Amino acid sequence: MSELRESAQELNSASDSINSIISSIEQEIVSTNVGLECWLLLEPLQRSEPVREQVNDHGDWGSRWTETVLGFAKLDQPEGWRLAVREISFAERDYEASFASADYEKPSPLRRASRELRIRALEKMPSLLYGLRDKVKKSLDAIAKAKKLVEK
Repeated sequence: MSELRESAQELNSASDSINSIISSIEQEIVSTNVGLECWLLLEPLQRSEPVREQVNDHGDWGSRWTETVLGFAKLDQPEGWRLAVREISFAERDYEASFASADYEKPSPLRRASRELRIRALEKMPSLLYGLRDKVKKSLDAIAKAKKLVEK
C-alpha cells in the first residue's frame, strides 16, 4: 500500500502541470490564427468495448461502442478555438460489418477532461500538430488552384 501511495503522490505532483502544458500548446496554436478544425479520428484517446445490442428501431442487432478523440476546434462562445475532446458513438449492424453509423457529441475543452485522457492527449499532440500542418497545406493548395481557375 505504501508503494501505491508514493506512486500516487508522485503522479499527483507531476499531473499538476498537465493543464499548464495543455494551455501553453493551445495558446501557441491559437496564436498562429490557423482557424482550421482538425480531429484525430484514426487515433482515438479511448475506445470502449463493443456491446452487442439492438442498434436501431427496425430490430437490427449489432455492436455499439464509443471513441474519444482529440482535436482542435472552435467551441461555443466564450471558449473560442481550443484543444478539445469529443465522444463519437458508433453502431454497426451485424449484416453490414463494413459500415458503422456515427453520432458526434459536442466537443468540450481538453483541460476539463479526466487526468487519464489529458495524459493520453499529450502523447498524441505531435500527431495533432502534423494534422493541422497538413490541413493548412491542403487549404493553401485548394486556394492556389481556385486562383488559377479565376485567372484563366
